[in-house]
Amino acid sequence: GKTMVCRMVEKELPVELTSVFLPRTVDSFDDMVAIVAQEVNVQTESGDQSNETGALIEKIVKQLKEQGQRLVIIFDEAEKIFLATLERIRKLIDQVNVDAIYFQILLSGRNQLKENLSQLSIVSFAEAEERRFELEPLEEQTVGLYVNYCIKVAAGESNEFFYADIVEKIAAGSGGNFR
Repeated sequence: GKTMVCRMVEKELPVELTSVFLPRTVDSFDDMVAIVAQEVNVQTESGDQSNETGALIEKIVKQLKEQGQRLVIIFDEAEKIFLATLERIRKLIDQVNVDAIYFQILLSGRNQLKENLSQLSIVSFAEAEERRFELEPLEEQTVGLYVNYCIKVAAGESNEFFYADIVEKIAAGSGGNFR
């Protein structure tokens, strides 16, 4: 559900937005910046100081400015991000979006993410627009549509694969949440 929504958002982004999708939790802020640099094709030369996080951020922003692009970093399983890393990611937004918006983040996660974000409320951040959405568990009928769609995509199966009795068991066992 959440991952699919992230992928759909990524697919529908306007052309002036470059996206980097991080499907698993990054271990550190430095790792995240290195992955983003690699994904947006920021060139670094071995042996110079460009591999340092601050220099990489500057190179990413410079490249975005030159190309007239903005960057959306999509974090799946964001509830697993260490609080210190989450704080640095949020401070990054303040750092690079001074004169224009160059970076945006999309955090996708379970309820623990809300708790983690509330713990960051003690840190002073610049004003930034935030939007929060929640996915409710699927109802039984929607479970049937979803699982049959997944089978159609994965196996190329055109007929209904899961019938009502099986869908009922899946819905009851999952509570409408497939994780």
